[in-house]
Amino acid sequence: ITSVAMVLLLCGIGSNAVFGAVPFSTKFDWRSFRVTDHVRVGHEMLQLIPDGVPVSATNEVIAYLSHRTEVYQFPNPFIRV
Repeated sequence: ITSVAMVLLLCGIGSNAVFGAVPFSTKFDWRSFRVTDHVRVGHEMLQLIPDGVPVSATNEVIAYLSHRTEVYQFPNPFIRV
């Protein structure tokens, strides 16, 4: 490996350790990955939405609705995602 590639690799690992959301990062918080009652209720609510209907949702929820054909960004219902 050339010295330039080694420097880039070490800089990437170092910046991930300080700023990244990886388990060895100084800012990593395992609690943010817990499934709480709040999250469970949200998943139950998503199951209540009928298939085939257009939905408008916030960024946090859009990933769970990405299998649908019509998903719009909330609060602007004219942005189709």
